[in-house]
Amino acid sequence: MANTKLALANDLDRAAAEQENLQRLRFTGRKNLLLRKTQRALEKIKDGSYDYCEISGDPIGLQRLLLRPTAELSYDEKARQELLERNFNERR
Repeated sequence: MANTKLALANDLDRAAAEQENLQRLRFTGRKNLLLRKTQRALEKIKDGSYDYCEISGDPIGLQRLLLRPTAELSYDEKARQELLERNFNERR
């Protein structure tokens, strides 16, 4: 009986450690993505294309850039893409 409790405790410890590692990996991935987006935004500032939508070429808008400095799409273009994604996912 004691061995069973010990084995269960070891399994729970392993599961907790694995979950913690997964969370660390997810956090690191998100941090790296944000770093790449920030570097890209800085490059766009240097070349003068920072506040323009990558798809339509329209201005992104100050309010959107203040909320999301790494934004690459205008509000309208982002809304259009999200609508297309939603429609695609509903069809699946």
